[in-house]
Amino acid sequence: VGDGDFSFSLCLAECLSKRHKIKSLVATSYESEAVVNSVYCMGSENIAKLKALDVPVIHNVDATNLLSTSSLHTLHNNEVPSFDVIIWNFPCVADGEGADGQTKELEKNQQLLRAFFNNVQSVLSSKGEVHITHKTIEPFSWWGIVQIAEECGFQLEYALIFDRCNFPGYVNRKALNKKSFPCNDALTYIFQPKRNSTKEDSLADDKLDKMNSKHKDCLISLKSAQSQSALLASVQKLLNNTLQKTATNSNKRKRA
Repeated sequence: VGDGDFSFSLCLAECLSKRHKIKSLVATSYESEAVVNSVYCMGSENIAKLKALDVPVIHNVDATNLLSTSSLHTLHNNEVPSFDVIIWNFPCVADGEGADGQTKELEKNQQLLRAFFNNVQSVLSSKGEVHITHKTIEPFSWWGIVQIAEECGFQLEYALIFDRCNFPGYVNRKALNKKSFPCNDALTYIFQPKRNSTKEDSLADDKLDKMNSKHKDCLISLKSAQSQSALLASVQKLLNNTLQKTATNSNKRKRA
């Protein structure tokens, strides 16, 4: 949801098409197609490429009221839609020229996220996930994304360091603004509806163990971070280690 110029959706579509799973993707924007094309220089081109891949592109989708989007119902035979994964990268309100996440917009952005989490479970499958990617430096760290999600019935499963290089062609944009912004401090938070049973908790622990083993260089799970502050501290430590490794490898190449 909330894809600006649809470059992220296109990246996913091209990846999924190679795995013959392209029919599983739906790309949406909050803005109308006319606004997307007028604000983002690559908007129309990316939309055309998505349609060429038979990816449904739906505009005027309010992430805080997904059930109101009749086009989503049409895609699911006029029934309530159900998605396995719902992704929202860098959610924010559009409030003035480029003003989308500073201190004065803090409360509005918190309200936006709270409305989203209160609504999204109605279109999420029973084992579905919500992926929220956002910056972690101040003032974005003040949003309390994890706390808001928990208040709305979700729990944080794990978090991944967001590396834009893993998404060829993707350019993160400001809301209603063609400008991009640095996102080297960003995390992708993986949420699921809160569980009650011990069996489900056990399965979740097994999932975390597998993820820790497979992505140990970029994943931080709740086993090592029980709060957002601890999570962010772990991320900073991991980022510092990564930068040190990069500098060491660079020095080795220079000496060679």
